Order: sequence, then structure tokens, then C-alpha cells
Amino acid sequence: MNFYYLIDCLTTNLHIVQFSICGDEVTESKPSAYPLLTLCKQANISPEECIIVGDTSADTGMGRNANAALIVGVLTGSGTTEQLLKTGAHIVLPDISYLKQCLIPQKSLENDFGESFETIVVSKIQA
Repeated sequence: MNFYYLIDCLTTNLHIVQFSICGDEVTESKPSAYPLLTLCKQANISPEECIIVGDTSADTGMGRNANAALIVGVLTGSGTTEQLLKTGAHIVLPDISYLKQCLIPQKSLENDFGESFETIVVSKIQA
């Protein structure tokens, strides 16, 4: 599946992705924190406000190296549960379809640009 198509689906249909960045848009690769730090700068947020979802140890390592608030591993790529947890994942899901049921909006807030958004917490996954 095309990554850009996936991001479009998540943004448009599920309304859970606000920003994304791809490897060809940065000069350092994951697991460096640089891709996430670049995205955070563009979005005017800190890594501590981000949820990282990845299926490789490079993805979860990037989240860990940038001190992301929540790092979610998914078992749809080359990463195993053990590898994803070892490199920084806080939770591991069978696939991305489980993501929405574990993220629960808590309350609406407003950022510096007057845009509303919801704070998120992780709930228990019903597998």
C-alpha cells in the first residue's frame, strides 16, 4: 500500500493523523530523532506531544530518541513484539486497525493558532 495513500486515509477518514513526514523529506534517517524533530518544528509542537506509530525498530527507535509521548509498535512490518518493545514501543498492536480503539479523546484544547484539538490517552485494547 502506498504510504501517502495510507496517510490520506487516516487523515480524511479516521481523523487521527494531523501531520506526517517521509524519509525523502529529511536528511537523516530513522532511528535518528531528526525526522520527528523536523516534523515537530513544522507543526510547532514538541515530541512530547506526539504519538509515533511504526512497524520497524527504526520507527520505534526514532520515537524513543526524540522522547515522543507515546510510541506504538504494529506487527505489520519487519519488527517483532520483542524488537519493537526493546527499541522504544510503549505498546504493540497486531495492526493499525487497533489504533483508534486504544486512543480515547479526553477534552478539547486550543493551540496557539486557535485550532481545536483533543488530548488523547491510551485505553486497554480489546483483542
